[in-house]
Amino acid sequence: FHWIGFFVSPYEMLNSIFTFNFDGKQFQYFWLFFTVAMYVDMTLIREQFCKYACPYARFQTVLMDEHSYNVTYDYKRGEPRRHKGVQLGDCTACNWCVVVCPTGIDIRDGLQVGCIACAKCVDACTIQMAKEGKKTLIDYFSLDQIETRGKVKWIRPRVLVYAFLLMAVVSTSIWKLTTRVPLSVMLIPDKTVLPSIIGEDKLMNYYQMKVQNISNEPQNLKISPLLPAPLESKLLIGEESGIIHVPPITIKDQRIVIEVSHLSEELKSKGLMQIQFLIEDLNNSSIKVKKMVPLSMPLHN
Repeated sequence: FHWIGFFVSPYEMLNSIFTFNFDGKQFQYFWLFFTVAMYVDMTLIREQFCKYACPYARFQTVLMDEHSYNVTYDYKRGEPRRHKGVQLGDCTACNWCVVVCPTGIDIRDGLQVGCIACAKCVDACTIQMAKEGKKTLIDYFSLDQIETRGKVKWIRPRVLVYAFLLMAVVSTSIWKLTTRVPLSVMLIPDKTVLPSIIGEDKLMNYYQMKVQNISNEPQNLKISPLLPAPLESKLLIGEESGIIHVPPITIKDQRIVIEVSHLSEELKSKGLMQIQFLIEDLNNSSIKVKKMVPLSMPLHN
């Protein structure tokens, strides 16, 4: 529901759900599909998703190195494992680390994409090794730490690069959130109605506009074409007042017709020019968006 709410008004969805009125709607099909997909993933696929489809696990294999701190088996102490009562390494071969693993991997075979770092194997091994009076064999280690018995190298080029990239992403996100305009506009030429010329110097162009109010306050949007002199324009939109009223957290479709007068022969011969539309909220002067769109001539000209 929240994911689809990025594309459809959540208030509209709630109203349709509670009134069982889905006439002319499509969101319910996506809602049903993702609900079924999530249910199947949680009940049937389960750990197989972690093993074969999880994108994070694939990224993890690229990002990690021998100094990465993660749930790891101390094979130096543990191997070779106990066999038929003969104790060679510290591992008693109780297999409790495998039993408690939600994805069914054996951490003793090394770090695998199926590991979700839940640390249940750490708890199981800690309990079992305590019976032997020894420290756990599975804990948070790095491979280099197991090999050299040294300390973890926290500061290294890979960590610094990741830290810089992370800070850049976080800083950019904060900047975009604090400076964003709570209005999204998509404006494109209407493909169903072709441009036309009326009289000698009047051109009609048609556009489809989709506006999204992404604030918690209603917006009264005024649309103004920005045309070079000596061109003059008259704007026709669906609402009588010439102002588009958009409720909070709502997406609205609107058809716009622009009538441009005082066309020169040079402009007619060009066939196409770029013009700007200014969309601004009369309630809040800081909410404004500019959109560049083509102004087209009829094909026979």
